[in-house]
Amino acid sequence: MKSGLSFLAFVLIGLSGFSQTAAEERFSIFLPKKTISESMSDPVIHGGKKYSQHKIGDLDVMKIPLKDSPLISEEDVIGYSKSSHSIQLSIRALAKVLELNEGTVVFICLDRKPIYWGIIWSDILSISASGVIVLKPSPLDLEMNPEYRTIKIKKGYPTPEWFRGKDPRNNPEIFKSLKKAGKLIE
Repeated sequence: MKSGLSFLAFVLIGLSGFSQTAAEERFSIFLPKKTISESMSDPVIHGGKKYSQHKIGDLDVMKIPLKDSPLISEEDVIGYSKSSHSIQLSIRALAKVLELNEGTVVFICLDRKPIYWGIIWSDILSISASGVIVLKPSPLDLEMNPEYRTIKIKKGYPTPEWFRGKDPRNNPEIFKSLKKAGKLIE
């Protein structure tokens, strides 16, 4: 009888570990608990240190506390294009993104663990950016097609030539997670 209970306990512990492993692979986009924005002129202040807009990349994203719930969850994603890094969103998720100010920092995560960060951006801005940007649909996109619900994760703005650093968007773990969820468009 004792060995039967031990075996049952072993199975239950194993199954609980299995469900945690599956949860660890979930794609999401989070906001930080405290606002971090990449202002065009003001320094970013985080943890008592000042970072110029050119040094925000020096922040250790793994140490930034995230909000309790994601801005965009895996369930909010209708499809993610691997080639263009465009994400089609639910109406609810797009509304949340449209409310964000340009320059707001967001974190692309797997199981709440930041993989990389980007900045909310808009085509109406005439300012260049050298990092990863999350491009909101323009008012014209939305006016011409009210069903348009796509954000684009781009490197650099207005063109990729402005980008500096290593492109973090082609992360195989993110693609694996999205494929497993049936959201990846190859």
